[in-house]
Amino acid sequence: MSAITPYLEGKWLGTLFGIPYSAPGLWMGLTHASMEISGANYKRVDVKGFLTRNSPITNTDKIAFPISLGPWGDYNGAYVFDAPQGGNALLCGDLPPDEVKPNRRVVIYPGTINLSLCYRELTA
Repeated sequence: MSAITPYLEGKWLGTLFGIPYSAPGLWMGLTHASMEISGANYKRVDVKGFLTRNSPITNTDKIAFPISLGPWGDYNGAYVFDAPQGGNALLCGDLPPDEVKPNRRVVIYPGTINLSLCYRELTA
């Protein structure tokens, strides 16, 4: 399953009425229960050049997160944000559930991410 966030929906609808919008960049973060995970050395990954421009949007190359220096916990999804920290969630999708233990690198292999338009809210 994949989803567009209410924030991005508003921006896209605004473009229909002449209010331009372009995300300054695209960064992917891992999530569990619609909340971004955290931990030692966790950071979002720049994915602007890794995603196709057709529907459904998929990753053309592997996306590698930094090696964890401590436990990050479980994840079961990913969000695409418009900033490397903070910012706005734009799109989200499910991933096979897994746990990030110390000294592990999460790699999302080509074709694993499939994003299309549907609706789901990011929990704060």
